[in-house]
Amino acid sequence: MQRLKQLIPDDEGADRYLPWVLAIMMFTAQLAMAAGLALNAAANTWTGQLAGTLTVEVPPGDDAEALAVAAAAALRAEPGVLDARALGRDEIAALLAPWLGDDDTASVLPLPWLVDVRLDQARAPPLPRLARAVERAAPGARIEDHASGLARLLRVVDAARWLSVVTVSLAAAALCLIVVFSTRAALAAHGDVIQLLHLMGAYDRTIAGRFQSHALWLTLRGGMIGVAVTAATLAILFFLLWDLDLPLLSALQLPPRQVALLALLPLPAAALAALTARLTVMRALARLP
Repeated sequence: MQRLKQLIPDDEGADRYLPWVLAIMMFTAQLAMAAGLALNAAANTWTGQLAGTLTVEVPPGDDAEALAVAAAAALRAEPGVLDARALGRDEIAALLAPWLGDDDTASVLPLPWLVDVRLDQARAPPLPRLARAVERAAPGARIEDHASGLARLLRVVDAARWLSVVTVSLAAAALCLIVVFSTRAALAAHGDVIQLLHLMGAYDRTIAGRFQSHALWLTLRGGMIGVAVTAATLAILFFLLWDLDLPLLSALQLPPRQVALLALLPLPAAALAALTARLTVMRALARLP
């Protein structure tokens, strides 16, 4: 049996260029998967942090602090409210530090006073009832419901996650098409030799196995290149995100288990390429006399 290098021509440098094409596909798929995994982790973090919470904003004024304390007391008296606490100026400045910096800018701005409210999600009171209680205790104050904002944010996250799934699926489909076309080209280029081997009694599975191994090796080579480029890209992106020091962006992260999943992605890609090559060859050999 001739070696596969003799069965698959490399007149146009296919063995040199095909791994780079596969590397680009792997890079695209891994970036899409990393985005989906990071957004999924961030969505879980945001849900855990914001679910069952409200914020009351009391407009700035001479009696704003007293009104905030009164609003907190009125909310604590409502059933289903676990806690309501008026935040101090230092706490409000700490919340605004990522946007305003750590200087005294927050102390000179006419900022509203805030009341942090924690609800029992199992028996949370209706929002209009809480709004009436706040209005009686602190006229002019308003309630910021994090649930509605969180729901809108999660819809965007869900759309982005589905987009990542579609991108990975398209990359897998493109991989299969590339393997099919390259395998058919090799079969057509050396059809006479393969037909002769077939007539001499070579098993179809043996011939297909040669093409299968070749596709597996090329995909692994391209996949490892893609992994290296993806790792460098993600390292730069996460460094830039962390440097921004924004609360929402800090939830974007990839745990070690998910990093390992991304690093091992070339293995199922190589298995898919090998299976595609084998099925393509077996189907072509089945039509030989």
